[in-house]
Amino acid sequence: MKWKKILLCLVVMLCCLTVAFSGFRRPSGFKPLAQRQEERRDGAALVANVPVEARLRTKAAGSSLKGNMSLHLETSADQLKGGTITVRQFNLVFPAAPQAELSGREPKSKVRNDLLGVSIPASEREVQLRYDSRTQTASGEIPVQVHFPQLDELFPPVFVKDPTEEDFAVSRTQRGSLKLELKFAEPLDRSVASTPRSDKGGRASASASVQLEVYPLEDRGIAVPGYRLELSPTIRFDIGILVILEVANRLCLQPVRIRNNAADPSPTGAGLAFGMPGATTQWNKADVAFTVRDWMTVTNSALKVATSGAEEDQIRASVNVADCIEVFFVENFSPESLHGGGATWSSGTASAKIISSDGNATFGVDLTHLAHELGHVISMGHPGSPNGLFDSSRNTLMCPSGWHNDNPKRNSLDNKNHVSNPLFTFALKVKTPGPDCTNNGDCGSCP
Repeated sequence: MKWKKILLCLVVMLCCLTVAFSGFRRPSGFKPLAQRQEERRDGAALVANVPVEARLRTKAAGSSLKGNMSLHLETSADQLKGGTITVRQFNLVFPAAPQAELSGREPKSKVRNDLLGVSIPASEREVQLRYDSRTQTASGEIPVQVHFPQLDELFPPVFVKDPTEEDFAVSRTQRGSLKLELKFAEPLDRSVASTPRSDKGGRASASASVQLEVYPLEDRGIAVPGYRLELSPTIRFDIGILVILEVANRLCLQPVRIRNNAADPSPTGAGLAFGMPGATTQWNKADVAFTVRDWMTVTNSALKVATSGAEEDQIRASVNVADCIEVFFVENFSPESLHGGGATWSSGTASAKIISSDGNATFGVDLTHLAHELGHVISMGHPGSPNGLFDSSRNTLMCPSGWHNDNPKRNSLDNKNHVSNPLFTFALKVKTPGPDCTNNGDCGSCP
């Protein structure tokens, strides 16, 4: 009869558990796992890279410009029901903009037509468009910053003061407001809903109206006028479901080496092979993908070792590529510890340029040096000293390290969410592992 008592006890325990759980209430907002997974599948990214023609209107004249526009939008079924679309990034680049028309004065440089770059400031990443499902139209105003090289003539880039290393200079930019209207060919909620839940993605098209108002800039007795840009492109978006796909920020790099003469057996450039693996590894965590072009070569023995000031200016002026970030390699700086082994000018703009020392490769101890400088190119400042760039996370590769010291081999979600450069183009890619930490709350502190 002993087994009957055991069985009776088990029955009583089961009854008690049933009563206890019948009274259990799920917390407010609780959703079954299947429902939560389905909601995540609703999130979608829309990306586009479009050749455009624009009309530049100034007080003195009007010109036609040709360039490229790149967009990264995100939305979801819930957002569309609520009538919103998030603008993650919006870029405009015009390679041959008339500098005199933009500045109202003749440039000192022999280059009359040069880059004009427009982007959302790194600190502005939650810009919302209003979406009207009845008219299939999204519209809104986007805050932007604008830069062209003649601004650097009028307001020379200023190096950020940092006791560890002064390795990035920030340019003055003009602020502006961009009115964007997108008229979709079919309801966007239908396009998102019909997008395959796979790595193939979907498509959507829209006619766009873009009106950019650039505000005047005045400082230290120097006045730069405002102007307008107008364009009306047709846009074809690629759509990806975010639980499967994510957005790659693509950036072209143009490496430049220096030689004494045509027969020089040892031109500069060792720092590229030494530094790119670290740059690729660290920025892949933030979905930044670099395309490295073949070498360009400058023949000038006087530039192999760079001293601060006029010589650095001469190096940076020796090559201008409209659609790439130039990375110049010198044997060394003089003194060799200058800038901690490398520096970035016009950080965060389409005109950004890097000068890096091969001394990093010679001593073989700073594997994240180039990754750090490229961080300045894509709008990352030092933690606590952003000076107009993004205040990047502590204990990541954006910590300053000084000469012959590694920057931390870490990157953060906060950094990832704020990368920016007008030369970025966007593409969908299969989701990959992300950053090492989230923000200052869990990344730690700079060494």
